[in-house]
Amino acid sequence: MKSFGGTPQGARLERIKASPRWAGERFRNVHPIIPGLRDPSASMPTIREFLCDGERRTPRRPLHR
Repeated sequence: MKSFGGTPQGARLERIKASPRWAGERFRNVHPIIPGLRDPSASMPTIREFLCDGERRTPRRPLHR
């Protein structure tokens, strides 16, 4: 997408501003995060872990379309 990461302009900016989730300078999460959902002491996974973490990258069963 050519506009990905760019500053929104024109019709795209107007769609953003019209969103009920737009809070003036950024989007806001309308669904609260449940306390205790995630262990705050657990480290966040890195991009490397998502993309290159061995067994986790191997599907458990065949992929189907």
